[in-house]
Amino acid sequence: MRTLYGGLPVALLTACAHHNHLFPKDLLEANFEAMQEAVAANVPDTERVARINKSINDLRQQLLSFQADRNRFQSDLLALNARPDVTRAELEARIQQFNNGHVAPRAQRRPCSTFAL
Repeated sequence: MRTLYGGLPVALLTACAHHNHLFPKDLLEANFEAMQEAVAANVPDTERVARINKSINDLRQQLLSFQADRNRFQSDLLALNARPDVTRAELEARIQQFNNGHVAPRAQRRPCSTFAL
């Protein structure tokens, strides 16, 4: 039984170290590059390639912007939570502020079926 418990962490660490892990931002960039390469390789129409690549770049910007907003929100929430005198209303107001900034843009987006790619 001791061998099982002692060998399990070693096996898990070995499995984790086996893969070349990227940071989330690097993984995101790699995925976007892979999408653009796939478009270039599979779409023969150059005008359509340009429109698709623009959509991919727009999505990249939206995701990076959201990630930055989320990081600021997390930092703000941690700072508020660290204060011993913080009120529930202050926390809820900050959460509502974050939600308001992201619900409105989502409502303005067109459904994917209306895109002319």
